[in-house]
Amino acid sequence: MIIQALLWACFNAFWVNLAALLATGPWHLGSAWAGGFGVIGAAGAFAASYGGRATDRLGSRGVIAASIAITTLAYLLLAGAQSSMIFLVVGVIVLDIGVQAGLVSNQTRAFAVDPKAQGRINSLYMTATFFGGAVGATVSGWLMSRFGWTGIVAFGLALGLIAAAMHWIGARSSRAAQAAV
Repeated sequence: MIIQALLWACFNAFWVNLAALLATGPWHLGSAWAGGFGVIGAAGAFAASYGGRATDRLGSRGVIAASIAITTLAYLLLAGAQSSMIFLVVGVIVLDIGVQAGLVSNQTRAFAVDPKAQGRINSLYMTATFFGGAVGATVSGWLMSRFGWTGIVAFGLALGLIAAAMHWIGARSSRAAQAAV
């Protein structure tokens, strides 16, 4: 749940500040353009179904690791979004793919804890996800006002690295617990 909260914080940090990015720099575009990027971001909806199938085939841990890597890669691409519309468009697609695939895989993993308690688990899972998104939106708004787009990119990269570290620590703990049994 924490990893998904971090991924959703990455997601919201981008989307909350997109209109400000488009209004400044070389673009000077209105908020309607930011809304148009939602259509581009619809690629993430397709990623959710592929993420679910990949989770069924490969297991949730590997797909979660890939999701974290893809989300972090998106922020590397988005670093060039201040001067390149291509980086912005590709970054949006990659970000949505990473976050949506992670959403499905993390949810699968959470449900596996107790299949009989999926309703309660889903309530906790979505609360954690939206809490992460709220923190991402709040912190990124402050960062955008202080450091501009560079602050948003640094924040997204930091969140991705924290999620990767947590995933790695969780994998080590899981392997240690299995070895002890």
